[in-house]
Amino acid sequence: MAHVPRIHWPEPLRPGQQLELDGDRAHHLLRVLKRRAGDALILFRQDTEYSASILEVRRNALRLEVGQASTVTRESPLRSLLVQGVSRGERMDYSIQKCVELGIGDIQPVLCRRSGVQLDGPRLSKKQDHWQAVALSAAEQCGRTRIPRVQPCLPLAQFLNGTHRGYVLAPGGLALGETPPAGDAPLELLVGPEGGLDDEELELARRAGLLPLSLGPRILRTETAGLVALAALQLRWGDLSS
Repeated sequence: MAHVPRIHWPEPLRPGQQLELDGDRAHHLLRVLKRRAGDALILFRQDTEYSASILEVRRNALRLEVGQASTVTRESPLRSLLVQGVSRGERMDYSIQKCVELGIGDIQPVLCRRSGVQLDGPRLSKKQDHWQAVALSAAEQCGRTRIPRVQPCLPLAQFLNGTHRGYVLAPGGLALGETPPAGDAPLELLVGPEGGLDDEELELARRAGLLPLSLGPRILRTETAGLVALAALQLRWGDLSS
């Protein structure tokens, strides 16, 4: 069966409605996916998918017709927040993309002492928009009907102000089999940047209520560690075992 592209549509939809699609999304469908008039699509918004079809193809735009609606829930029962130390280049994009595929609830970028990235003002705002676009694209691809929110980037110390619940990845921490039950509150997973968290940051996380969690004897890259931890937690309390 051919892959049916999925497109997030935030506004309300109704069967029989006709829509105009242009810009990057139309370009992707026409030039990359080679879709033509008569081809099927799926439009989705919060927990609802709509069948749709391409009525007309113009040079850089499409006209769509909305079909029937279906209620769809593909969210994990494990409520979770990835607290990711900002890393360079494509590593951050990779972490966001794959954690969305694994069912993360939301994402909180944090600036750590070893982040090696300076973000402020317009550059930070541009990065924020880019990361949110990565999360949206990943949700479209993997079948989710909710878009995880990428929260505004914060210094780690500012984020850890107050009481938190979850884990910080750290050598010598708890083994995955020793972690306590997930409970109902969102579970936070703090992952350091390329250089890891320093001793003061680890102590700050511990005082805030995050338990140290070990992923075994090998050192994992920042873009690998969060995925491994989230997959293991999803297997234990989420929906990877279903």
